Amino acid sequence: MYIVNSKEMKNIDELTISKGLQESILMEQAAFSVKEIVEDLNPKKILVMAGTGNNGGDGLAVARLLKNDGYDVHVCIIGNEENASYGFVNQKDICKEYQVDFIDEIKDLNNFDVLVDGIIGVGLAGEIKGELLDIIDHVNSCNCKVVSIDIPTGISSDTGKIMKKAIKADITVTFGYLKIGHLLYPGRSYSGEIKLSQISFYKGYEKNLKRFLLTEEKIRDILPKRPKDSHKYNFGSIAVIAGSKEYSGAPILSALGAQLSGAGMVYLITPSYTPILEHEPSVIYTDFNKNYFEKNDLIKIKGKIEKSDVILIGPGIGQNSNDFIKEILEKYSHKKIVIDADAIGVIKKVKTNKNMLITPHAGEFQKLLKKEIESIEDIENYSLEKNINVLYKSTTSLITDGDNSYFNVFGNDALSKGGTGDLVSGVIASYIAQGCTVIDSTLIATYLVYKTGYDLGIENTNFTVTPLQIAKNLNRELIKLRGD
Repeated sequence: MYIVNSKEMKNIDELTISKGLQESILMEQAAFSVKEIVEDLNPKKILVMAGTGNNGGDGLAVARLLKNDGYDVHVCIIGNEENASYGFVNQKDICKEYQVDFIDEIKDLNNFDVLVDGIIGVGLAGEIKGELLDIIDHVNSCNCKVVSIDIPTGISSDTGKIMKKAIKADITVTFGYLKIGHLLYPGRSYSGEIKLSQISFYKGYEKNLKRFLLTEEKIRDILPKRPKDSHKYNFGSIAVIAGSKEYSGAPILSALGAQLSGAGMVYLITPSYTPILEHEPSVIYTDFNKNYFEKNDLIKIKGKIEKSDVILIGPGIGQNSNDFIKEILEKYSHKKIVIDADAIGVIKKVKTNKNMLITPHAGEFQKLLKKEIESIEDIENYSLEKNINVLYKSTTSLITDGDNSYFNVFGNDALSKGGTGDLVSGVIASYIAQGCTVIDSTLIATYLVYKTGYDLGIENTNFTVTPLQIAKNLNRELIKLRGD
């Protein structure tokens, strides 16, 4: 499923019209979609709030269709009509012919069962201002159901940010494609339930689109097979280089993530003792009885690294091991490397490549950028410039190689606990070792961990779910995916 920004949506709209399909037809199709959603709410009295652009034109078409079906519908126009779009003007003229009731002011929104927000759609430019600020407050304090057309008024369709104030919808009906603002917070929470309606947009533009929604179907397609006549070396080996005196749990979660998701051999190497074998005795474990890794430790683990297909470095490693990390990233840059936690900061000092994946959360990524993240394009551009794969971890996570990006929306607050990222990194390394690409491995791993956490949260509450519990229940989601 494709995801678009406002510029791409405008291009699709214009290209469709250039192919001979009239704008009014697209508006009619959109309006029918919204009308059906409104009717499902069984309203007695409906208010359509229409801006003076094409989003308002859609709203006016909705009002006319509902009026024609016998509903008690009223329209309030928001904004100056002097610069109204042709679509708005045309639909207003039709509404008058259909005797739709226009009102000049709204005294009490609670007199209505459903409010249709057709004020501003994906074309929002700049912050909300003027009388619209008070109108949004009025809408958000009412008791009626709110249905937004395309995206709630006040939400940036490109970033999901609130542009000073925004309408909080119960349902958002969008057309053709999901927008970035539907998926990123706070826009995701303001959009309510998203209904995607397919209308007659020209599909030829899709070859230019590079952002996708991660789905269960995608994971089924890329999940590796496990032949019956296989042996452990068929499923790869991983060197997990992690931990420190302060953080002895992180390497356990990474090693378990790798082992419990199908890797053939897992070597865990830590500077100080960690009780991994109490959790999984099949892990091959080495420690050096010291607080942190040092540069000269590399010679001691050279053999395990060189016979491993994948290196996972960073979970719990601390910042005292930077010289050691840098040496590994430079010496073994030809290998697939998952770079997590404190190891992420070291990539500023080395030449990176597409064998590498970094897994930053917002704070870690801002340190790399040396500025606040303004849009997902910041992440995609960084991936291109550094020639590195990125998993940007958040409630809505972004997986990108710079050319193509995937949104994982299965994240939730059950995962908001220390150690979840360590587990994810281990599962990613596992699927790389099993022969998947770095990006596909990241898609599979984030889906498995996030979806397992989601399901466990429903069963046990999100308060009590732990990364260890998720690791030990990955099999449940794998069973569903494999159809076993």
